[in-house]
Amino acid sequence: MSLPLIALALTLTAEPPLELRMDHFIDNLRQDFAVRSGMAVVMVKGDKVIYRGNFGYADIAAQKAVTDDTRFYIASITKPLFTLAWLQAKGPQSLNSTLAEQFPAIPFAPAIEADKVTVKELLTHSAGLSGDLLENAVAITGLHDQPRRRQMLSLLTVNPQAPRGQFQYTNLGYDILGEALSPDWQQVLTDQVLRPLGMTHTSASVPAEAALPYSFFSAQRYQPLYLKKTQQTLHPAGGVFATSGDMAKLLAAELNQGRIDGRQALPAGIIALSQTPAVSLEAKRGDFARTAYALGWYVGQYKGHRTYHHFGSFDGFRPHLSFMPGAGLGLVILDNESELNDKLTDLIADYGYGLMLGEAHLDARLGQRQQALKAMVFGYRQKLLAKEEAYRQRPYQFSQDPRRYTGRYHHPLAGDIVVTGSLAKGFHLSWGPLHSAVTAYGERDSIRVKLRPTHPQVVRFEVADGKVNALLLGGMRFEALALNE
Repeated sequence: MSLPLIALALTLTAEPPLELRMDHFIDNLRQDFAVRSGMAVVMVKGDKVIYRGNFGYADIAAQKAVTDDTRFYIASITKPLFTLAWLQAKGPQSLNSTLAEQFPAIPFAPAIEADKVTVKELLTHSAGLSGDLLENAVAITGLHDQPRRRQMLSLLTVNPQAPRGQFQYTNLGYDILGEALSPDWQQVLTDQVLRPLGMTHTSASVPAEAALPYSFFSAQRYQPLYLKKTQQTLHPAGGVFATSGDMAKLLAAELNQGRIDGRQALPAGIIALSQTPAVSLEAKRGDFARTAYALGWYVGQYKGHRTYHHFGSFDGFRPHLSFMPGAGLGLVILDNESELNDKLTDLIADYGYGLMLGEAHLDARLGQRQQALKAMVFGYRQKLLAKEEAYRQRPYQFSQDPRRYTGRYHHPLAGDIVVTGSLAKGFHLSWGPLHSAVTAYGERDSIRVKLRPTHPQVVRFEVADGKVNALLLGGMRFEALALNE
């Protein structure tokens, strides 16, 4: 009699399979936060995918569900891919070459010491350089061509906040080095990394169909953001669209010294070099400690294991890629919402790695985290929306007739900014493909815009002797060309 009872007890108390627990957790999480945007999650153990889940919509209005074939913009997770491409194409010895050696024809400013700044420093965010013109052009406005990019290189300056040798995260080093790859960084990335790894659904070009971007903090959270990536705004620091399955192939290669599907896809030495910590730091992003930066990877302890990770962040996208070499585990989370998912990806990683590592009391602990987050984010969303409304109600503090601020402002490399409108109808600002309604900021001769939907910016006007002379935005000065009087 006792044996059947024991067997029955084991059946009743056994945990559900990992797949069911992960599905249930993510479904419950998304339902609790009323999430409709999409998400693709893959868990890797060794060289095998042990979990794959697709949730929500790539296009909410069209009810186009996320599938294995859905391509998401992966933003800064491009960096580890670019680093591998560079090492493959240029060789490990190139890490010690200098900026001046990579670009012998560029007349760099003497102050930046181009003959001392190395490729390794550029890849590890420790080159001590500043270059807002280049970063904005290749990632945001798309107003560039090769001659203009080369001219922007000649205008690089010293970063006063982070001298050479000190870590400060930036896209700049990667965007600089992209100019040194021939015929272009996209082709090198494809030939040296994507093709060898069999990442056939990943590309450094805008696909015909991809997940649309959304924001939890938007007043219309289920409508896509207007700002979408174009071929002109895909760049070496953030220029790839990928599927979750393809990103799992990258993790498998990272976990297995470059081997995938029983073959040596990338040299083991290149993988090992890319995972070698290069610069120290003390930081944290969400749950993930960051004590060093390798070549394209943050390094730190997570759940008692040395963990490599890189996340991405751009309006409407917040992807996650991480792996634990010692445990042989990895996680991919691709999504098309950037604000709420900044928090939800941490919870999913906590639960996913907890399952793979066999942690006890996981559901109870994550349930508490989920409820605490829910109480916080919905209240925060209401505060942000109220703040936006308050900005709309603020009076402008123009020192001149408001009509004198409207018209065209020009920067020889960054292009033209146009301000239109009136006090009665409201003002509008456009910069190439970017555009935004204008609200008052609360300071004299200043306005507030959201050219990037999730990144408010302050625009200031330079006024002297009753005349509007220039518009100042992001450290750039746009000279007044044709203003209304």
